[in-house]
Amino acid sequence: MPPDGLDASGQERLLLISTDCHAGPPLPGFRPYVDPEHRDAFDAYCRARPNIALAEAALRGDHDAVAAALGAFMRATGASEEAAEGFCRRAAQMTAGLFDSKVRNECLDAEGIAAEVIFSDGFVEDPSPAPARPLRTLP
Repeated sequence: MPPDGLDASGQERLLLISTDCHAGPPLPGFRPYVDPEHRDAFDAYCRARPNIALAEAALRGDHDAVAAALGAFMRATGASEEAAEGFCRRAAQMTAGLFDSKVRNECLDAEGIAAEVIFSDGFVEDPSPAPARPLRTLP
């Protein structure tokens, strides 16, 4: 019997938990759930978002467009061409996992991640729509 914290081969066992997960529909995916009387305002809000074209590509399932945008982001932030290309290839594999829990679990399993903290937005720059005024609490 190996000592606590080691597996049968004597290797240390680790529990890996990711704390940087953003999941949920791309912003335009909320449209069917918005009351019809507010859809014009919601559409205007969406059009004003800086990465609405990317969110729409994700909603269409265009994983290549999303991966290319992520690669462009890497280049713009100073990554080498080699690093950006590698990231882009990996992103193309994982992009579907942003909005599909089965694919997400497969990606996590492949990386050895046992659990993750999930933030309810598909893109950091496109948070889920929030009320314009604070919600009131019920007495």
